[in-house]
Amino acid sequence: MTRFASKPLSTTPSWLVAAAAVPVALMLGGCGSGSDTTTPPAPPVVTTTSVPVTVIDGAISGATACLDLNDNGICDPGEPSGVTGASGATTIAVPNAEVGTHAIVVMVPVGAVDTDTGPVSTAYVMQAPADQTAVVSPLTTLVQAELLANGSSSAQAAAIVQAQTGLTDSLFSNYSLAAASPGATAAANLARLVVLTTQQQLAALSTIVGQADISGATVSQADLQRAVDNSLIGSLQAIAAAASDPSVTAATTQAGRDAVLGTLEAALVANAQVGLTPTAALAAIGVQKLPPDSATGAVAGASLRALTYTDANNWFFRANESTAADNTPDSNGLDHYYDNRTQDVAGTVTSWGFDNDKSRQGDLHWNGTAWVACPLGFRSSTTPRDANGIAQYNYCDADEIGSSQRFSVDVGGKLLNDVVNTIRAFPGSDGGVSYSTFGPVDMSLLGTATFPTGSRLLYQSNQSTSQAFSYIVLPSGIVDAYPLAIAAGGDASATPAPACAAVSNANAASYYQPIATLEAMVAANPGTPCIDGTTTGTADANDWWSNSTISLGSIANRVTPPNANFTTTELLRVAFATSGNGVTYYRCLDRASNGSSRNCTAIGPGGTYSIQTLGDARVLTMSNQPAEVVLLGHVRVFVERGGVVYYGYQTNAGKVVESVRLNLPAANALMAQLGMPAIVPN
Repeated sequence: MTRFASKPLSTTPSWLVAAAAVPVALMLGGCGSGSDTTTPPAPPVVTTTSVPVTVIDGAISGATACLDLNDNGICDPGEPSGVTGASGATTIAVPNAEVGTHAIVVMVPVGAVDTDTGPVSTAYVMQAPADQTAVVSPLTTLVQAELLANGSSSAQAAAIVQAQTGLTDSLFSNYSLAAASPGATAAANLARLVVLTTQQQLAALSTIVGQADISGATVSQADLQRAVDNSLIGSLQAIAAAASDPSVTAATTQAGRDAVLGTLEAALVANAQVGLTPTAALAAIGVQKLPPDSATGAVAGASLRALTYTDANNWFFRANESTAADNTPDSNGLDHYYDNRTQDVAGTVTSWGFDNDKSRQGDLHWNGTAWVACPLGFRSSTTPRDANGIAQYNYCDADEIGSSQRFSVDVGGKLLNDVVNTIRAFPGSDGGVSYSTFGPVDMSLLGTATFPTGSRLLYQSNQSTSQAFSYIVLPSGIVDAYPLAIAAGGDASATPAPACAAVSNANAASYYQPIATLEAMVAANPGTPCIDGTTTGTADANDWWSNSTISLGSIANRVTPPNANFTTTELLRVAFATSGNGVTYYRCLDRASNGSSRNCTAIGPGGTYSIQTLGDARVLTMSNQPAEVVLLGHVRVFVERGGVVYYGYQTNAGKVVESVRLNLPAANALMAQLGMPAIVPN
């Protein structure tokens, strides 16, 4: 097939044509045309645009940068590309019609050279969004991963990454050329730690390349790279906290900085603050290859997120439910749903809407204008899912805001037993229930029953971008403290003994005092322990810190205790400066006999506290909380309201959570087989 129509071939020699043109021109000039020159030929049509790209961790030479025309995250043969030189720069000839339409992908091979750290030992890939291609760095890679995860613009994705990391300079700038400012240094340190973590994960998970993921497809290196990038955007708070550790800024050489960052990276992985397991990686990769689940229209629906069944009088489920009216977009174009947790304990059935712990369903959060709860039946909102299965959600009146992407598999005609076992093989949990225990304890109850037509298995990825300040309204959520004399601490072995020496397990509660203001709480927690002078500095040390510090949270199975007097739980606590607004964070031992905090040691450089007024409440927040708080799933805040101070929290934003669910027809088929009541959205 010819792409263009052919022309008759001329039999006149070209030289003759050119010569014949001369007298014609002269003739025209002699006829009074007013011109004695010929019209110059039109310049050749330029079909490409030169797009400059600079690749940095430090400047990287020997890397291939390309325009990712097929959006598969790697440089394929035929895609416009260039190889970086010593400054990390290259130029890509991009077809005019493609400028600004695809991401720039950079493949950094083994043997490429980073001017800061030398030859690259583990290959990796970086990217930059289609509209921000001048610089490709670990930071632009985070932005691109965020953009792909939630369908946002590059500006929105960058704002999310900045909020998670605390970086103030543009994420699209060349921090390697910037003056040695705090912003550029922080960006460089974070970028380097991102590269080290990426390389560690790629090496640790390399064995899954070539394996079958949960979709049945084969895992490629590009699949693995994307899964690692996605996992990093869910761990940015921990990575940023580690990158800002004083030991990093104290390093005086590039080699020293890299060594410190390598140690911090190893600690992040060892403490499960970052990273994927092979099982989780195979699940995350496979989910992305399934058909997207788009909007279903104005019909009732549900997604069964958790289910356990022991017998007819002991079971639990969690489901997001919506009526046909809920699935009819409102004037703002939003659909709605509500969260339902229902359990039967010994024949008594109860339902609630918020939190996996039923006693915490009354927690209050700040929605921007008021302190509100999320009772059963409260409607959350979501955009209808687009063609890629992506939606933006607002859960429980701004308690959590974020994006989700859903994929689905038709399980109509499949055995209930087989599908439940598929759910059980999925890593993670929902509703406080591990997927490994999803369904009945006795799987024989499912028999040979099959799912009806219309049944679907749903896989969903959620990422929160905003979390509200919340507080616990239970009596256990009220802050109390010891009198100032006891908070002052002292050497309990001294004569006369300090006031704290009079406190014992038996009488400790009698000394507690209610706290009415945040200022009173600050004053009551100066970080002055009651010292057991007889054992201080030995393995039997038993210095008491609960008298003058307050809890951030606890992490189980975190420490090796020095003896049987302590548990393996790590207690995180904070104390406030007696002047100014400084705070000191502590890591403490948990006394086995009564759970009190003992033998605390300071963590990191500390931070500062600030107090803001939100509605009729005042909220105290603390900066630079230690990296360990990521394992708590929240950061601690304190809320003063109505003359009472409460323990508050702000759930960590940013983490990508993978889940598996059953739609309404599938859920009701399973529940009917078990004799459970059907889900009826109302």
